[in-house]
Amino acid sequence: MAAEMFDTAHRIFMDKIAPFKIISRQESCLLPIISTLNEHRYDITNWGSEGEVYYSYLNLPTTIPQGEEDMELLRHKISIAGHQLNNLPYNTPQQICAVNMMGLRTCNLLVEVWRALFGESENRELLLTMKTFSSSQRLLD
Repeated sequence: MAAEMFDTAHRIFMDKIAPFKIISRQESCLLPIISTLNEHRYDITNWGSEGEVYYSYLNLPTTIPQGEEDMELLRHKISIAGHQLNNLPYNTPQQICAVNMMGLRTCNLLVEVWRALFGESENRELLLTMKTFSSSQRLLD
């Protein structure tokens, strides 16, 4: 990226680096890369449908906030990330596996937020989560 070839760096990130690191559960090392790419998003072809999806996903918190307002904001952020994942292009088995893993983490995070907000039964939460990600079936095909 030092040569300011951000479009090329984005393509390598999408095709090789990100799927491998997601699958190997080394997501934290992706954040500095995707953050740098995000700073140059206007110079990157397909950023909105590709890199921005990883950026949104990687910026999801690992813990649930305590305040109700913060949880509502997080619920909205998770929903957006889930919908973006549904449209993320993928071609290789590694990309498919990475998208599935990202979708699973996103759904689990949403269920945690529902529990914290509403204290509803697990079955109700699962149905609500499935409804939120109704087009996630594409990820499992």
